[in-house]
Amino acid sequence: MAREKYLYTEFSLNALKDRVQEKSGIQVINKRCSEELANELASKGFTISASTLARFLGVTSSNSLISRYNLDQLSKYIGYNQWDEFHKETSGDAKSIITHSATSAQPLVSNSELLLVKYCLQDGAYAPLINYIEDNKEVFADPFNPKTKGLLSTFSQVLNSNTKIRPWLFSLMLEKEYLARNYFDHQINADAIATYFGDAIGNYYLKLISPNKSSLYQTNLTWAYTILMMQAFYQNNTRALRKYGYELFRLSPPEENTLEHHLKNGQNYAWVFARYHFVHFLYLYYTDKATSKTIEQKVKNLKDQLSNASARSKILAYSLIFEALTHIGYSNLIYCFTDDYIELINNSNESTKGEDIKALTATIYFFTKATFNSITNGYIQTINYQLDNIKDWAISSQWLHLFGNTYHVYLHSLEAILAENSELRQQYLSEARHYAQQLKCKYFTAQVNTLEL
Repeated sequence: MAREKYLYTEFSLNALKDRVQEKSGIQVINKRCSEELANELASKGFTISASTLARFLGVTSSNSLISRYNLDQLSKYIGYNQWDEFHKETSGDAKSIITHSATSAQPLVSNSELLLVKYCLQDGAYAPLINYIEDNKEVFADPFNPKTKGLLSTFSQVLNSNTKIRPWLFSLMLEKEYLARNYFDHQINADAIATYFGDAIGNYYLKLISPNKSSLYQTNLTWAYTILMMQAFYQNNTRALRKYGYELFRLSPPEENTLEHHLKNGQNYAWVFARYHFVHFLYLYYTDKATSKTIEQKVKNLKDQLSNASARSKILAYSLIFEALTHIGYSNLIYCFTDDYIELINNSNESTKGEDIKALTATIYFFTKATFNSITNGYIQTINYQLDNIKDWAISSQWLHLFGNTYHVYLHSLEAILAENSELRQQYLSEARHYAQQLKCKYFTAQVNTLEL
């Protein structure tokens, strides 16, 4: 099919996608959502097929551009007279920011400037982007500035969807070392462990850290190897998992990786503790060292460490401990955490946010799966109540794009277990399988398939 002859940029097309979904309140992630959006548009007098919307919004692949007629319809839906008006305003605003930003004296980065970042990355305007970052170096060098997180979150959104930009953007961050350090500190992208993020750890992050540059060198090295092991696990590369595991446990043995040790560096380092012991379970299993005595002793040790921990530390740790025990065939030991788990679930509140939402969902899923034959109606009512809360928290989370696929795999798998009839169960399994396929990771698809048995 010949390309349509109309003016556009990747930035303006992506901006239209965002605006249409924002106005409709429908986040299009599968064909069913495309049908809902088509119905919403039809109710306002705009006729665009669900299949066209699915192609335009990336649910189904296509090498052709959407027609000018449909762009006009979508532009009218969000309040413009036609596509040309929306495109000119959107791309024009971004270009004006490029011109203005080099001389801007504003100490903080505005939302419109984050649109600039997207524009430059999506349309290959690299020189002005580099100038812009240099002009705002003092802002982006500060890891605690909320605008730094905004920039890095924008980087992650583009990295997730644009494979071609990854080598250039990671090379840029490595050149601007303050960007790379802040990126790897803040953007622990769970949904990318199986793709580019793990590769970036090996190719870029390990070049940044050294014992002479940071007092956290040992912790950073531990974290890096746990990510490399997780990537190897999700790719079913047991040889790489054993290789990285040998190095990790030689450099950083289990007895040194206590929760108390990691929390000295801050609450977020509970993630390092959780990931470390997740991959240690896997390493024992894939090196044939996972005897009943060894695993039981390790579970007892972890339970003792977590007994007086904060609710957040427990959520992060349980999500990965329960998953590891399930994978290596010791899900019965999840019962050991029952008392703490029940107290945790009964006291979960709206303070749960970010990737912690995914961790809480995974914790409930693996516990429920392991103990399903003995759960009560009261427990099911409690979990259904918590699921409603979790969904509300996820909708309001600005970081959902970083962990959304894994979150939905766990969420819909849990809903499938709790489903009251087989038809509803199959519906939830279909949803879970869709998100597993979005991850392009056989591990998650296989995990969903176990629920068919």
